[in-house]
Amino acid sequence: MENSESDLALREGLIDFSDQIAKVEVLMTIAGLSWRSPLISQWLNQWLDCPTKEWCSFNDLLLLEERLCIELIDGGLARA
Repeated sequence: MENSESDLALREGLIDFSDQIAKVEVLMTIAGLSWRSPLISQWLNQWLDCPTKEWCSFNDLLLLEERLCIELIDGGLARA
């Protein structure tokens, strides 16, 4: 039951995303990126289907955080 309540809260926008957005923004700052960076825009458009961060769900932000961590650890941003 608890799981369906959290899903409902996500759909209704009752969860504050500010902490997750802040985590993603810190990772982007470390990587030298911003929401307007071509790489971030590509990720938002291609695999999240979100034109801006305002369109991102909580799960989208988690995926973005994960992708940024992978890129930072693997040194992938040097290729970008």
